[in-house]
Amino acid sequence: YAIDALNMTYKDFYEMIVEALGQVGKTQIPVVTYDQVQAQYEAMDAAVAAQGKEHGIHIATTGQIQARELYLDPQDTMPVLGIREHDVKAAIRASLEKAVRG
Repeated sequence: YAIDALNMTYKDFYEMIVEALGQVGKTQIPVVTYDQVQAQYEAMDAAVAAQGKEHGIHIATTGQIQARELYLDPQDTMPVLGIREHDVKAAIRASLEKAVRG
């Protein structure tokens, strides 16, 4: 089962990190399209392949997945897995606070 209680973009998550670091207004989160980084991702995969290795999931494939913003419906699995409604963002903020402040 996919475990999901909240769908969040990478940008939203990174903005929470910036907030936890106290860098709001100082640090910007640039959002680029997959097309803007496709050549670099493919070059990274090619460099690893030239070493006779490969990533578990190719970097280019990971970029494509992230660009699609694929979401799950939490109600599909929350009842089956017994996941209760809770404030996921508050839990993330608490974890980030502990990570940053110790």
